[in-house]
Amino acid sequence: MLATRGWTLVLRGRPGSARGALRETERLASQLDPLGPNWVWWHLLLRARIATGELEEARTQGLAVCARARETGALATLGGALVVAADAAYRLGEWTLAEAATAEALQVAADTGQHIVHGYAQTFRARLAAARGEEAQSRQALATALGIAQAEAISSGLKFVHGTLGFLELSLDHPGAAITELAEVERLVDGSGHEEPTLVPWAADLAEAFVRAGRCDDARRVLEPLERQAVASGGAVAGAALARCRGLVDDDFDARFAAALACDDRRPMPFERSRTLLAHGRRLHRARRRAEARERLRAALRGFEALGARAWAAQATHELRAAGARRRAVRDDRLTPQELRVAGAVRRGASNREIAAELFLSPKTIEFHLRQIYRKLGVGSRAQLVATLAREPPGGPEPTRRQ
Repeated sequence: MLATRGWTLVLRGRPGSARGALRETERLASQLDPLGPNWVWWHLLLRARIATGELEEARTQGLAVCARARETGALATLGGALVVAADAAYRLGEWTLAEAATAEALQVAADTGQHIVHGYAQTFRARLAAARGEEAQSRQALATALGIAQAEAISSGLKFVHGTLGFLELSLDHPGAAITELAEVERLVDGSGHEEPTLVPWAADLAEAFVRAGRCDDARRVLEPLERQAVASGGAVAGAALARCRGLVDDDFDARFAAALACDDRRPMPFERSRTLLAHGRRLHRARRRAEARERLRAALRGFEALGARAWAAQATHELRAAGARRRAVRDDRLTPQELRVAGAVRRGASNREIAAELFLSPKTIEFHLRQIYRKLGVGSRAQLVATLAREPPGGPEPTRRQ
């Protein structure tokens, strides 16, 4: 009962009121086994942490439950925990972890027949693919998720799907198509009582799509409920999104964007910060403050490239060139620290299962890292990888970029 009350207050956009019920639920649930029939309450608590901005806690607790679930074979619990961990990791900018957790969630959901978990995992896969500019993969995942949401009559699932479709179109710089999808989320939300602004992040995307389409009055209309929700929640995530969107339409845009970055300092989310820098750069460019615009746009580009957000990096690059900058594209195929650890273990002759145990990861996650390593080093097998590593160390010097 307490968990349901807390979750309902979260969805109603009242996280401050929800915290008491959620903390008491957590205290009581700490005496229960999260792998048993009480998993549903733990799941609500983890998802609530996403809405309240406790992303590190959601990721860490979710992964801890995942580890226990793998050890005991509690697959029904594993799928849901992976989805929450993936969502938190995406927002924190840990996209390799988000990709691996989503891939494992999809496999587990397919093995156990958990259609709802499968649908949500497909939506998260699609959002990540959209940011990366992987249009075909994103649309395919969303088609699957939409079919599940429609067949199971899951209204929240429909909001996630159309919200992600809108984000995909915005990522591809198709504002008209983005408006169509995001307006459907607006219709689904209208009258539903759903006042939480961050779980399904559609309003800020719709406002930005309207601005890009030259419909600033419509953007201001969308921002009215978002402002009410952001003030009611008091959260830095909603505050940053609102301030960024106000920067898109208000005359005093420098102050608005500064406020968005200040909110991000309170609750860092690397992708959202880069979006704020891109939006600020665009407005500076249109205000003929080209040198300042290039400074913001370069910072946005660095952020997008660090994440692998290729679709948004392409937008920043286009804007930079329009603002008078030149850029020599350099592909950075250095291995990440985790990939270096996996590659080193392969070189020692460790099996996937041995590497998984050593790094406290699942074998599926190790397989994902290996695919990334193969792609970056241009090899197609374990033997080729070992031979390549014997000839030269992976990674290399920091690539040189000139703007």
